[in-house]
Amino acid sequence: MQEMQLEMADASALGPHRVSTLDAAHLCTAAFSSATIYYPEGGAQLPSIVIVGGWGCGEQVQAAWAPFYASHGIVAMTIGTPEPWRDFPAARCKALLDASLALQSENERAGSELHGRLDITRRAVQGYSLGGGGAQLAALKDQSLKCVIALTPD
Repeated sequence: MQEMQLEMADASALGPHRVSTLDAAHLCTAAFSSATIYYPEGGAQLPSIVIVGGWGCGEQVQAAWAPFYASHGIVAMTIGTPEPWRDFPAARCKALLDASLALQSENERAGSELHGRLDITRRAVQGYSLGGGGAQLAALKDQSLKCVIALTPD
């Protein structure tokens, strides 16, 4: 797995934790086609959030949120959908929920940098535009989510 250190000196809004990343292609399903995990170094029982963009947006469009969250002690996973020009809120909802469960599986996977470090009861999703609509639908479908952030939902 590729691991990268993000320099904290560049971004004054980042929190106290150093951030590492993992390519999470091994977690992808038919609902989401790409994934990257950003996580704080050290710590255990970390909450998590999955982030998806809007119409035509690939995974990287909303990726600036991920190091912010990770630097504040929250594991963040950005995802891309298979057809960003055609995936409407229902498809993005499925992608968010599938990705959230896939991310939680890293808590049990031997060899994972997140093995034993995730608090699987503290999960959140975030989406922008059509992804925000997907986040709202996710709140209705999975009442165990602790937080839903819908940025300009559509």
